[in-house]
Amino acid sequence: MKKIFALCACVLSLCVCCVPAFAVEETVPAETYNTLVSDYSALQSDYNTLLKDYETLESNYLTLQSEHDVLSKQFEDLQADFDALKNQSYSTSGIDEGVEQSGESMSGIVSAVLGTYSPRTQTVSQTLENGTVVTSQEIIPGVAGMDWHWIAGAVLFALVLWSFFRFLGVIFKHG
Repeated sequence: MKKIFALCACVLSLCVCCVPAFAVEETVPAETYNTLVSDYSALQSDYNTLLKDYETLESNYLTLQSEHDVLSKQFEDLQADFDALKNQSYSTSGIDEGVEQSGESMSGIVSAVLGTYSPRTQTVSQTLENGTVVTSQEIIPGVAGMDWHWIAGAVLFALVLWSFFRFLGVIFKHG
């Protein structure tokens, strides 16, 4: 079997080498050739123009891409600052001075005798992420913010008043 295969391969290769190729040599008329050459030259010129346009557009694209990257980074920074400010939790409030109390009202009499109650306050400074400092006055929370001098004065006044009425009660009762 191997011998038959080898023999067939040798015969086939001999036939291929001996038989001339069936290629036909064709001649192109000069005017067709000149037309093809001019068309090729025009196409080559168009290709070069398009290549220059492509290079210009590519450089413009790269410039715009770098500007886009810079602007995108700035936008992300601004977005982060905005989100930080949006999530920042601080509030401001103001107390109205109110209407001036007349001296005949109970609050006017208490204020005239004991003075005005003024709780202790503290100055709170808060620095935001963008470097802005927000300063506000706040009442100290809890017992530490109470005006203990005013409270002590009010308690002593109430004790003196109570003692005075006790003394008057004893005098009127025992006469």
